[in-house]
Amino acid sequence: MMLFVILILQIVILLHLPYERLTANFRRLFRTKKSKDSTAPEKNPAKYQNLPNKPLLKAVVEDIGGNVVEDKEDGRVVVEYHGERFLMDAPEDSNFVVMFDTWWHDIDLQNLEQFSVMREAINTVNTTSHSAVIMYSVDEAEGRVGVHCKAVFPFDNHIPGLKSYLQYYFSDVLALHQTYYRATEEIRQRQTENKENVL
Repeated sequence: MMLFVILILQIVILLHLPYERLTANFRRLFRTKKSKDSTAPEKNPAKYQNLPNKPLLKAVVEDIGGNVVEDKEDGRVVVEYHGERFLMDAPEDSNFVVMFDTWWHDIDLQNLEQFSVMREAINTVNTTSHSAVIMYSVDEAEGRVGVHCKAVFPFDNHIPGLKSYLQYYFSDVLALHQTYYRATEEIRQRQTENKENVL
């Protein structure tokens, strides 16, 4: 339930802020530092201009060293970046990208202790996450619970420094993996200490 509330809040915030204000904020974040007094934003290559959302996403991913494969079934873009596989949706009629990193961790559905630790870790991580969230899904046929990351962010060729900007989101999602694993270790350690204190 907490995850659902966080996702809804993230979407409501994004939808209620004017698009110009969002891009202006991101422009301030991704300025190059040529000198101490420089406030000029990093310019995008000319090839990014006038590209629709999906071709623009594919071009930027390739420029930052990612490998792009188009998924023919649903039209989404599958990206391999730093050894991880991302599913990205960049609709032509939208200025947003939805990024998923799916099934990067899974547990046995029947292991209630692991499931409890996983849920608590996800809730803990989501309260401190900056731009991405962690969620889980259940595959009853396989008896597994998968852990996934999701980020939704503005994306078009008016945002300066698109390469740095996209790398930030990839890095943030990948950093969530480590944050999640640290949280699970802390929870397990706390549970072990509590059991020892009871005995």
